[in-house]
Amino acid sequence: MSNETTSFTLRISKDTLEQLDKEAKLNGVSRTELICELAKLYCNVKQDFIYNILSSAVRSAVNKEIQRLTALTMECLKTVNQYNFEATKSTQAFIKQIIPEYQKIDLSNAEIDDVLFMTEMLEKDKND
Repeated sequence: MSNETTSFTLRISKDTLEQLDKEAKLNGVSRTELICELAKLYCNVKQDFIYNILSSAVRSAVNKEIQRLTALTMECLKTVNQYNFEATKSTQAFIKQIIPEYQKIDLSNAEIDDVLFMTEMLEKDKND
């Protein structure tokens, strides 16, 4: 950042100008020095808010949302696994009741394609 200065015109109310002059006199600085210092402080505070306070707040909110979504995801996965387990048990029980030949087959590690293939083969055997 450059220390080079420039001039500009500023329009403010008389009351505000009087307050600035009082504050400058109390601090032993000129009106210009006071306004420059106030402008620097304002920019620093705003920048500090944006980079430190706001980013921390956003980071915290995002982390909380990630934790919430993670918990929901885990609950959903637990439910899906439970339904999958129940469906597998029901399917195996159904197959064993309907088709006696399946009672001889261990389906605990079978893929769905294997089960469909075995069903087709048994149906062909029955029709032949």
